[in-house]
Amino acid sequence: MTRACPSCSAPAPRAASRFCPACGTSLTEAPAWRRVRLPGGLLATRRRRLLVLGAAAAAVLLPLAVVRTPQVLASDPAEPVEEAVAALEEGDAPTVMEAVGRKHPDVFDLAPDVEGGILGAEALKEGYTPPEASLGEVGEARTLTLDDHQRPAGTARTVPVHYRLGGTEDTALAEVVRGRTGWRRPWELNPGGQAAFYGAIELPERPIGDLTIADVTYETGPGILPPGQATALIGTYDVVLHHPLFTDAPTRIDVLPGATTLLEPRPAEIAPDVAEEIADQVAERITGCAEEATDLRPTGCPLRHDPGHYFPLKGDAEWSIEELPEIELAVAEDLTLGAPITVETTTPGEATVEFALSDGETRTATVEVAVAGTVDLDEGGRPRWKP
Repeated sequence: MTRACPSCSAPAPRAASRFCPACGTSLTEAPAWRRVRLPGGLLATRRRRLLVLGAAAAAVLLPLAVVRTPQVLASDPAEPVEEAVAALEEGDAPTVMEAVGRKHPDVFDLAPDVEGGILGAEALKEGYTPPEASLGEVGEARTLTLDDHQRPAGTARTVPVHYRLGGTEDTALAEVVRGRTGWRRPWELNPGGQAAFYGAIELPERPIGDLTIADVTYETGPGILPPGQATALIGTYDVVLHHPLFTDAPTRIDVLPGATTLLEPRPAEIAPDVAEEIADQVAERITGCAEEATDLRPTGCPLRHDPGHYFPLKGDAEWSIEELPEIELAVAEDLTLGAPITVETTTPGEATVEFALSDGETRTATVEVAVAGTVDLDEGGRPRWKP
């Protein structure tokens, strides 16, 4: 078969010819280009396939690029701290504790049967005042290591949190971390270093009554509220000790970052009706003794007279109360030892006794009347004076 010159199309004189006799073009080199026509529209089909594959690849890679760029280039180390502070100012304990990665068994409460305790969703809606908080300048980045081989695991930075709480200004450091690998690398609070957001409340002794902290009430009793410690957000808490003998006047405690606040709840004031009831009981006891006593030293009574020597009485002694003593009720110094209220006489009363000894005539003596004792509750829950 005669070959044609690829340049001028002149026929080659023989099959072994190496050059074109007309223009001199080499007949042994491959042509610079040639056009090939594919049968049956195959070229168009291939073009459509390439276009489809290209569009699919773009649809997959473009969102990944969009997701990766903000996380790596625009992530703010202070952002998770700002979110935790915002939740703290709202009294949203679950959000704060979730942000710092703290949960049971790392979180403690005073009573296991109170759901959520003072970290519950509604626990701080009343009786809680958050601190005033602001953020300082983010610290320099440092490398986190995985193990003893010092392999890098990510990056950590500190964010100062400035607090004003109960007239005290303080600064705590919150730590944020970011992983070393992965498409998404947002900054997150480090669960191991977040004392900037919480402290603890410690209850060393069982209280004498039910206890309300913020908006959570713990019932006292055997096995219900043992002494213990509770994790608590920083801030100011209203504390109320409930007891039938006392008024429900709140006291306040401050929980500081990373610190433990000792809670020793004491009654605020003795209830007015309790003071009146005890005064009535004392008066009834003294006047009852005077009416029933026939001796100079009646058993179980606050009436006493010593004539200086002993002779049998000639008949019965007759007592009269001239003036009742003035008494004072006070909260006991140590509430764990016994009755929560003590009774003391501030101004003695006065009584007279008329009697005759077997060796003499009838005489009259005047004596002071004083009482003391404690106050607790009887089986019916009523105030009871015990001399």
